[in-house]
Amino acid sequence: MSESGSDDGQLDEDERISSLVTYMGKHSAEETANHLKTELGGKDGMVYGGMCFNASLAMAHFLVTACFDEDSTLTSQIDENKELLAACCKDDEEFQAGFLLAMELYIVRELRKGISKYDKVLKKLWECDVVSEDLVEKWHGKENALHEFYPEFVLDDAIAIRESAGKFLEWVQDGDD
Repeated sequence: MSESGSDDGQLDEDERISSLVTYMGKHSAEETANHLKTELGGKDGMVYGGMCFNASLAMAHFLVTACFDEDSTLTSQIDENKELLAACCKDDEEFQAGFLLAMELYIVRELRKGISKYDKVLKKLWECDVVSEDLVEKWHGKENALHEFYPEFVLDDAIAIRESAGKFLEWVQDGDD
C-alpha cells in the first residue's frame, strides 16, 4: 500500500466503508456480514490511502472503520458491535487474521494511546467470540505481519502492541491451568 492524499489533505477512503455504514443501519448482523463478504468484498481495497491487495485485511479494515471511532472507548464499541464483529469472523480464520491486522493498524494509526491497553481490547474481542486464542497467538508471534501489507509499518509499534497483547495471552493461559 502506498499513501496518497486527496486535494484537501485527507487520505482517500474506500467508498465501500460508507456503503457498509449505510447498510449496517438497516440490516441484521448476519445480513451485514454477508453483504460485506459477498457484495462489497475487499479486492483492491483502499486502506489508509493506499491499495491493499489482501482482500481479508481490506474487508476487515472496512469493518473496523465502520464500527469504531475515537469518541468512545474501544471496548464499549466492541460490545455495541459484537454481533456484527462475531458474524464477520465466525468460522473464518482468514477473515479473523485480517481482522487482527486491521485492529493493529487502527490502533497504531488512530488510537496510539491504546497500544499499551491492547490486552483489554483482545480480551473483549475474545469474550465476544470475535477472535480465537490460537489466531491471537499466531498474530502475536509474527511482529512483522503488518509490514507485508503496510509499508509505513514501524517495528517498535508492533513490538509495543504485542507486549500488551502478551498480557492477554498470559491471562488466558493462566485460566487454562
